[in-house]
Amino acid sequence: MTIEKLVAELGIAEAPEYWQTHWAEYQDWKSSGGCGVEPGEIVGDAYQVFDLPRECIPQVEDVCAVIRANPVLTELAGLWHYLLFHMPDTRALGEDVLASPVGILGERAPLFHVAVLVSDTEDALQAFRMIGVSDQIALDSLMQCGSQLVDYHQRCGVYGMKYLGWMRNYFNAKMFRLGRLVFNSNTYTWGFHVYRNKTTGELKTLLAAGNKYRTDGLADGCNGILDPDAWTSEMEVVGRNARGNPVVPDARADRETVTLDLAVWEPIITPGDSMIEIHIPPASSGGRMAWEECAASYREALDFFPIHYPELNFSAFTCWSWLLDPSLSKILPPESNIVKFQSPFHLLPVCSNDAQCYDLVFGDGAAVSTVTPKTSLQRAIVDYVCAGNRMRGAAGFITMEEMDALVR
Repeated sequence: MTIEKLVAELGIAEAPEYWQTHWAEYQDWKSSGGCGVEPGEIVGDAYQVFDLPRECIPQVEDVCAVIRANPVLTELAGLWHYLLFHMPDTRALGEDVLASPVGILGERAPLFHVAVLVSDTEDALQAFRMIGVSDQIALDSLMQCGSQLVDYHQRCGVYGMKYLGWMRNYFNAKMFRLGRLVFNSNTYTWGFHVYRNKTTGELKTLLAAGNKYRTDGLADGCNGILDPDAWTSEMEVVGRNARGNPVVPDARADRETVTLDLAVWEPIITPGDSMIEIHIPPASSGGRMAWEECAASYREALDFFPIHYPELNFSAFTCWSWLLDPSLSKILPPESNIVKFQSPFHLLPVCSNDAQCYDLVFGDGAAVSTVTPKTSLQRAIVDYVCAGNRMRGAAGFITMEEMDALVR
């Protein structure tokens, strides 16, 4: 089947660019025999490996049968299988690349994601084994798929997956569930430079040059708000001095520049450094975020990454999440798990919005100003927003030395 015929049969205007880019190599892979798995085939112990809810299994099996009987869905499932499990590119795939075939499957379309998911287990497990990761950690990591199904069902009333493309990072052994939290290695690309005082250990973060910030110190465009009086950050290293705009508490940028004497201040985090990224699985996947469980995960990560990535010299742990919104520490009690999670981070002003917070706390499309809060977290956010405030995401880091001292 040609890509043009596939697009026409699916009833979409144009194939995603990603399909077009990789179509020829997919056809070559298929012609050479692929991996021996037929589209719509449920492989081995997929239900257990991916921790699928028992009640959704008959629905998945029905959709797999429909795929096997429909040439268009067979081709699409084969393409997705290749992109998810066998394509050497390591990037996550966007939702546009993996858009559900609603025109053919109708209300069962969300299960198409799951049908492709269960078409491979051995390659996913083998990816972990190849880098020396235990099967237990591999299974703990791959079981995130089942958590996604549960969350999707709670939100939408049917089984499906919204972030199958993101889950590709698990299939390729790039993401690791270590206790309560998930981690991966990455390269630091954020626009911030961190310096440490050689005598006192104090840290100071300078903004990279050329980024715009509002007069309130937030990134211009945060929550879709542009400031006509926005200013542009400066940062330069001249001789023995680094001069730039610092980050101040509450994850805001300061318009007044500071100068650091490099005989006193040493750079410890710069773009290009290796980082350990932190991700927070939903409550359905691990319960409440008790600080003791997070600390145990951090200890595991401190041991895990030097063993499996010995060639990398990690500078810090990083995280980008609604849970790092500085507002949360103001509206929640200090003993709350969220505040305890957030408190060790040095927070950074990134361009973000309130969508992730509202989505994860209230559900898709919730109108926060009219919702009836059911939990203390929901109540605190509703009161804060109704008072004229906005939530936002933030980024943050904890240096390796700080993390080691924090949890050892």
